[in-house]
Amino acid sequence: MSIEALRSEILKLSKPQRLEFAHFILDTLVEENEGGFSLSEEQKQEMNRRIESIKEGTSSTFSWEEVIAYAKSNA
Repeated sequence: MSIEALRSEILKLSKPQRLEFAHFILDTLVEENEGGFSLSEEQKQEMNRRIESIKEGTSSTFSWEEVIAYAKSNA
């Protein structure tokens, strides 16, 4: 599957599903990089807190386009 096809399929997922998928991808990167990159326990707790906040709908999220527009306007 191409990256474009994968992107298209990922965008069909709900926000919580995309978040779960992103978490899965990050976990695979950490596993592959044994010993090279690791999160502290505090970082893991913060990441999990943010994931739960998004799942519960109590956190604001931004599209990639919004992030880029904000960055460009504040450059």
